[in-house]
Amino acid sequence: MKLFSLLFGRPLVNVNLVTRELGVTFPTANRLVARFEELNLLSEVTGQRRSRVFRYEPYLRLFGEPTADVLESRRGDSNPGPQH
Repeated sequence: MKLFSLLFGRPLVNVNLVTRELGVTFPTANRLVARFEELNLLSEVTGQRRSRVFRYEPYLRLFGEPTADVLESRRGDSNPGPQH
């Protein structure tokens, strides 16, 4: 629950931030982030093995920010105008 609270205030996080803000060890924070990623709550956005940044996708979708799946689907549209 603490991670959910953190994500509502900071929808972009890394494992070091989770470690510091939740007061847990790095391995614990890493497992927690990995579990949220498995549940499709977090998605990694850097494509790197180190210094990864994760987005809290369900929360950001509430505000209409395009996510990777939305951007990908728009690439195939013949009309690049706004989606309704």
